[in-house]
Amino acid sequence: MSRKLNYYKNGAIIKLGDEIMRKIIVFGFAIFSFLLFMYTDVSANSYYNNGVVISDVSDPTLITSITNPYNPDGNYPDSTYKVDDDDYLDADQPKATINLNDFGIQTGTIFYGGFTTLVLVFQIQIKEVIDGYQDIYVYNPTATNYPQLVSHVTLDIDLSDSFTNYHTFEFYAEIPRTALTSQYIAIGFGAHGWGSDEWLFRNLEVIIGTSSQTRVTTDLLYLGCV
Repeated sequence: MSRKLNYYKNGAIIKLGDEIMRKIIVFGFAIFSFLLFMYTDVSANSYYNNGVVISDVSDPTLITSITNPYNPDGNYPDSTYKVDDDDYLDADQPKATINLNDFGIQTGTIFYGGFTTLVLVFQIQIKEVIDGYQDIYVYNPTATNYPQLVSHVTLDIDLSDSFTNYHTFEFYAEIPRTALTSQYIAIGFGAHGWGSDEWLFRNLEVIIGTSSQTRVTTDLLYLGCV
């Protein structure tokens, strides 16, 4: 990821920086502990203080399986998506699909054990078109009625340049393995407020982790603008 992304590993809060740091971390806890002291910025005031310990963490991955790219006049790249105030399950809204197999989590592991909680951390770049609230959902796209896997989050972007520039926002969720019915997770998008409340997003990047602990939060947590 172009920005730093926080995540839990081996009981400590890590600021994930450049590619070198990502590669160094995998060598093990003993070396990791030394490197934690040498190279990382540990915050005692993060939401992660209440999170689970992740035993396996993927590399950040750009999600490209997203429906309804927005390019009405040829001025937007195909990787730009527009959200309005229709329901997040509406066919016209963008939907991002995450295949856990792409992160090394096989379908058999999901159904027969191997972990207790799936951890989802993601960053997304957002720009407002019309002032309003931005809604983000994490749900099961293969279960009846598409149940939400965590409580959704609502943003109220209040930045002086949010209509002219994209800003990167970070989110965190813990999902019980037993809530999964396949290898797929979906992220949905909506809006509300006065008028159509449209907003744009791009560059959805995801980290997936697993934990042997029971989840401690049922919410999709907003971790801030990074």
